[in-house]
Amino acid sequence: MSTRRADPNAPLSQERYMSSPEFSELHGVNGMAVAKRCALLDSPLKQQLLWFIQGLSLLKGGCKTLAIELLKMFPERVGTHTMHKLGMEKGQRYTGREAGEIEGELDVSNDCTVDKLRGLPGDISDLLDAAWDDSHLKAAVNYGPSVPWQNLHSKCLEAAKASLPDFLIELCINPALHFPALGESEEERWDAQIARVSYFQNIIGALFEYKRRYEEQVRAEFCHTAISRRMWKQFDDAAKTGTMIVIDGLEGRGKTEATAAWANCHLGLARSSSLKGITTKTAQFRALAQSFGVSHGNSRKASEMQASVEEVLRISGLMLIIDEAHHCFNQGPRMYTRPEMLDWIDTALCNPPLPVALITTPQFLICMERAAGQVGWNYRQFRRRCKRYVTLAPKNSHEDIEAVARKLLPGADRATIKQIMAYEALSKRDLSAVGDVAREAKLLAEEDGAHQVTFEHVKRAIHEVLLVSDVPWAEMEKRLKHQKLGRKVLRYSTDIAAEAAPEAAQEPAETRGRDISPRLAPSAPRGSRMRLQEPVSALIHEPDDAILTPG
Repeated sequence: MSTRRADPNAPLSQERYMSSPEFSELHGVNGMAVAKRCALLDSPLKQQLLWFIQGLSLLKGGCKTLAIELLKMFPERVGTHTMHKLGMEKGQRYTGREAGEIEGELDVSNDCTVDKLRGLPGDISDLLDAAWDDSHLKAAVNYGPSVPWQNLHSKCLEAAKASLPDFLIELCINPALHFPALGESEEERWDAQIARVSYFQNIIGALFEYKRRYEEQVRAEFCHTAISRRMWKQFDDAAKTGTMIVIDGLEGRGKTEATAAWANCHLGLARSSSLKGITTKTAQFRALAQSFGVSHGNSRKASEMQASVEEVLRISGLMLIIDEAHHCFNQGPRMYTRPEMLDWIDTALCNPPLPVALITTPQFLICMERAAGQVGWNYRQFRRRCKRYVTLAPKNSHEDIEAVARKLLPGADRATIKQIMAYEALSKRDLSAVGDVAREAKLLAEEDGAHQVTFEHVKRAIHEVLLVSDVPWAEMEKRLKHQKLGRKVLRYSTDIAAEAAPEAAQEPAETRGRDISPRLAPSAPRGSRMRLQEPVSALIHEPDDAILTPG
């Protein structure tokens, strides 16, 4: 017996209802239960369907949202077997006996148990049929000579909203529940419960069709670029070969959006997770556990969540995608321990082997070099298991950026798109700049009560919001560039002065080089490369006039 019960008369505690079943729906279907359920299925299509449902259950709304969308997508399937047999045309009415029979079919408690008993041999099945007919006749007493079909259709909808979410969860976790794969016939088995519901016809076929349409919609809503196409190709190859890949690209190029879109198109095959900036072992495994739907509460230890994630991955064979993978390393200038997360990936995941993709920025290799040099980490083990290290293009093409802008703001005219492209070129932030303009312009349009973003909304978003916000960052970048220039010039000047006057090297450290100007070394020989100060652009390979100013 559970001890997690509170006396009704006890003082109110804010944790009093945390064990309520209503809150359990927020956590989605348990990934461990689904992994073990799928391990008993031979059909990959069945396994992918269950993981697809489990993946949707982790999103906002969970299985309740999925149930509502099924009813909206397939309204013609709502109704009992008798209702579909008799028809549901406009103005149609059922007799009292027919209505009673339909009422008996709507007993949702029999959805998964009656079919199991129907397959039994001998008189037991006959007695069951007789009892079933008696229930129909008793229910018919509640109706008059006839009843409109809409009345019973409404009862079907009520039953679906009440019990369909629970049915979806049971389909994912009940090992005795039998259902056919796509294209297979539904076989009657006396030793298994048949996965069907009385108020919705061919629920399994509807789920397979919903999965197909969902994936098509995700593909249609995502705007591909050359970078995203290359990423999707690498994901596909890693999933097929069961290998580990690293995808390296600059920030703001659309890596995260491309990763999320591919993962949503493959909920039956993969899970994606993003690491956070504060890197602790507990935080890392909590993020992974949450993406798989296993226990990840604050009371869970890192070792417990690690074991759960390993078990789910080992049983399921799902692909793991980790965004912001450079946070596997300590981001400080000094490392004192090896990167345990990478060691876990290249042993627990790559040895079975399992498909893994790490999405990162160029700092990944810098951190790896630092770990190898400062703590003696053997990066070669990771290198041997990393089958592909893919470096993405440093910038999206003009055509791709324009296509994304038109996707984010459908119906925008040429002048509006040109304004967005001009800001992107000025800010040099690639797709992130386009996304910021679209977001701010939509917010301004909403404040104005407009149904569509106009040229004026985009112009205001750029000049009143984004450029103003860019100025402090641009000024900081300018200071950093000049600091970088000063360090380089001082270093070069000191070296040249030491070559021209070796005795200067004997001066005290606190006075050495004090009189050396960053602009010109006093003792530099004629013709020296440091005779004239080099422009900022020569050292940082970027024009000085690139600094943003509000226009």
